[in-house]
Amino acid sequence: MSNEPISKESRQASRKRTHADRLSRYQRVPDAACALNVGLNTLRKIAAEAHAIIHLHGITLIDMQTLYNHIEKSRTSPEE
Repeated sequence: MSNEPISKESRQASRKRTHADRLSRYQRVPDAACALNVGLNTLRKIAAEAHAIIHLHGITLIDMQTLYNHIEKSRTSPEE
């Protein structure tokens, strides 16, 4: 094992999510916002309406299936 510092490129490559991670049912807030192409605050607002927020050991996760169902329901029957 060498004592050389880890390069910036290798750190960025290790942080990249795989395609399977982006399709997972539970996603962290930044990943879910990116998947929906909305901002963080907008995502939190929509997820709260859908009851799709899960707090687990200091991590906030979004239940994407519940969120997508809520969005689809809202899209087909808009509020008056």
